[in-house]
Amino acid sequence: MGRLGLAHAKPSAYIHLLGGAFTRGGSYSCTRVPYKSCVAGGSVEVAVLPRGRAYAPMAFGPNGDGRNDIFVLSLCPEFEGLLSLRVYNRWSGLLQSAPNGWDGEGALTGLYLWQAQAALINGEVVELKGEVLLAR
Repeated sequence: MGRLGLAHAKPSAYIHLLGGAFTRGGSYSCTRVPYKSCVAGGSVEVAVLPRGRAYAPMAFGPNGDGRNDIFVLSLCPEFEGLLSLRVYNRWSGLLQSAPNGWDGEGALTGLYLWQAQAALINGEVVELKGEVLLAR
């Protein structure tokens, strides 16, 4: 690894050197052709650490102005996609069950609970949950 300049490189340098993003961990081979065509090769062990960060607004106001009208989750690149999003009232009654967001239709101003399932790029499914304030 030292001949490839990987011994002291940051993890992002590995991905840049190898030319891509990894969804699965393992051993990857690479070849480097630096200045004057001197070829060097080796392998690097890659560990994919699923962090699974998602961002959810604390509040939204479906008033038709085109800003914050729909409650949606924003997923980081570690996610393949959102599988489900369920919104509940304070008595655990299911109000919405769809992965594409909640527009608050028919709901009064108040605090609502949400629960979601999302798939990470490594195939793992994670559960996310929180609360959101609907303000009219």
